[in-house]
Amino acid sequence: SVVLFINHEDSTSVLNGFTLKNGNGTVWLDEHGAGIYREGGAILTAYSSPTISNNLIIYNNAINHQGISSAGGGGIRAGDGNPMIINNVIMFNKGLYGGGIVLNYCGAKIYNNIVAYNSGGDNYGGGGMWFNGNNSHPELVNNNTIVANHSNLGGGGVRFYPSCVVYFRNNIVWANTCNQNTPQIQGSTYVTYNNVEGGFTGTGNINQYPKFKIDSLLLYSNSPCNDAGDPSFIYNDIENSSIPGHALYPSQGNLRNDMGVYGGPFAKRMIPFAAIDSLVMNSTINFITSAPPDSVIYRYILKNQGTNIAYVDSIKFINNTNNQVRCINTFPIVTPTFDKDTVVLYWKPYQNSSLSATMLVYHKDPKLTNPFSVSLNGTNNIGINEIKTDSKKVLIFPNPSNGIVDVVIKNEPYVPINISVLDTSGREIYNNNYMPVDKTKIFLELKEYTSGIYFIKITFNNGSTEFSKFVIK
Repeated sequence: SVVLFINHEDSTSVLNGFTLKNGNGTVWLDEHGAGIYREGGAILTAYSSPTISNNLIIYNNAINHQGISSAGGGGIRAGDGNPMIINNVIMFNKGLYGGGIVLNYCGAKIYNNIVAYNSGGDNYGGGGMWFNGNNSHPELVNNNTIVANHSNLGGGGVRFYPSCVVYFRNNIVWANTCNQNTPQIQGSTYVTYNNVEGGFTGTGNINQYPKFKIDSLLLYSNSPCNDAGDPSFIYNDIENSSIPGHALYPSQGNLRNDMGVYGGPFAKRMIPFAAIDSLVMNSTINFITSAPPDSVIYRYILKNQGTNIAYVDSIKFINNTNNQVRCINTFPIVTPTFDKDTVVLYWKPYQNSSLSATMLVYHKDPKLTNPFSVSLNGTNNIGINEIKTDSKKVLIFPNPSNGIVDVVIKNEPYVPINISVLDTSGREIYNNNYMPVDKTKIFLELKEYTSGIYFIKITFNNGSTEFSKFVIK
């Protein structure tokens, strides 16, 4: 690690105004007996409560786990203390859990940080931030902007483990990605008054494009995050003494808290970004089962995780026999920073055979292969009514129902799942991701669908699927 706080330091120990880079973490015996880990690429704290403020924490790693249990906390790892982490820029760090920040049995205060472009999560998830356990002082996480982080497992932005007590408030969580297609925040705690892409249950949470400025993540004056945070006066923006009742720049609008790094009582102007190209696309598309002459619609997502505008100039297909797959978009597709666009594809099988084609995406991102190659796969020789539906893991009741059903996932606690509902033609009429927190029972309301036979498809985080047939009366 670049810096260690391991001698019971308190808040009067201050690390302020440094650039910390190229650290590789410290091999460390976990205080709670979980094993030996490499943690804290830049900073490791244990049983200490330092103040970590106004630092640029970049290009650190905690990923080498040879001969030990794992490695995490690419930027900061804090354990068993009450550190204050405020006004830092934490970017381009890597960890096998918590690419940006790890908090383990901590009571930390994490205020007004930019946590961006961190990655990893191969072992326990959490591309940006990772939380586990708590002591008598819960974590307070206010007014951070958590964007463009990536995890190979759950929680591209944030991962909470069930034992956590975290008050997660007034944050922006946007444009984070995960290979397992889990929500940007995985796990459950006290999450209120945040802007979370894809949405998150909790008082005051919204799901609206935050309208950032490209170079700094400053909010535009018409951003939905302005004056949208917790309305309690203790979270108010700093008042502009020259204009009473109005917020002091870089906060916007009135005194009510602005979500993200530039809102609240600790807001200040941060170090701007350099221009970054980062267009994110999946390399494989698997169409759901269909049969001639039916067609299937697939919405392929283009995500811009960079600070430059992203351009897709055109799309071409190879080995697309009889023009089975078509794209209906007009080009170019122009995607603003930290936003996303959709390429709409139609697959119409012309005979009972497998689809194996390639889509070439031509773009302007210098960091990606151009064109970017996407494999297209589909099988259309299996009718939906021929799929085996005597699932051993999934129970649907009541069955038949009036459109309100409980889906019980047996022996799979705390596992992220995807639920889709198909009609007898194989058409998908419902799709959503779930993370069962308590009991593995999901409530579905499907009253708007007509009477008939339907299929519920459960996709688990390891890629396996289970089908169950049910009837709406």
